[in-house]
Order: sequence, then structure tokens, then C-alpha cells
Amino acid sequence: MALAEQEREGGVGIHVSPMLTPPDVGNLLSQAGFNIPTVDIDRITYHYSDMFVLMRHLQGMGENNASIHRRQYCKLPTLVAANAVYDHMFGTNVAEDDQSDNHVRVVPATFEIIHMIGWGPHDSQQKPLSRGSATFSLKDIDNSNMFEVTETSLNKKQ
Repeated sequence: MALAEQEREGGVGIHVSPMLTPPDVGNLLSQAGFNIPTVDIDRITYHYSDMFVLMRHLQGMGENNASIHRRQYCKLPTLVAANAVYDHMFGTNVAEDDQSDNHVRVVPATFEIIHMIGWGPHDSQQKPLSRGSATFSLKDIDNSNMFEVTETSLNKKQ
């Protein structure tokens, strides 16, 4: 989009809402008062016939641009050019189905779905140990044989 917009309109506008990273989400949960925040990501890649179908799906998912200072519209020649650039840079040919030798041109789009959970504070939750209470230094892991597997240790487990 940026290449087409720069070429057609002489500048680039804001077209996506600010994106969050997993550390951002974990920090937000902590700042909101949740304990033991856990964040997981699913990355899913879909293939679309063109950028316009992708844009309709984004709109259907509610992934419109929420920025206050965004442009209210894009000119059609800019969108057509963006579609051509997207197809040229990322498009690929894939088989229509397993039985056919016919191929169709598609463009990929990868979505990151962020799952998060945090627990409300409660007295029964585990508390971190006090600073300096460890009995083993992480610096000594390379120098130790604590992870060494021997025949004797294997026999003990049986």
C-alpha cells in the first residue's frame, strides 16, 4: 500500500491501527492489576485471490483502521496499484485442488491472533521468593553436571 500510495499520491497515510506485541499485552495485563499474565499467539496464513477480497475480510473481522487522524478514503487508482504491487511482491501460483493441474494466482496474508489470560489478585496465589533466596546460581549451569545423564541415574528412575 505504501509503495502505491507514494507513487500515486506523493505521500503515505496511516492505514492500520497500532499493532500490539506479546510483551505489550503482558504489560497491559500487569498494569491493569492481573497476576501471572500469560500470552500466546496463533499465526494463521490465508490465501486470497486479490487484495480486495482480503480487505473485505479484514472489514468483516472488525479490523478497520481506528486511528483518529486517518484518511477517510483511498482513491481507486491507488488501490488498483496497491493490488498490483502486492501481487507482484507476494503473489504465488497454487494448485486449484489435489486432483487438478490448474493453478490460480493467490496472495498470502498472515494473521496473528493473540490470546491472553491473567488472574485477579488473591491471597492463595503463589508469591515470588524473596530476592537472593536461590540456592543455585544460573551462572553455574554450564559448569555443573546437574543435567548429566548417566547409566546410574537412568537405573534409579526405573
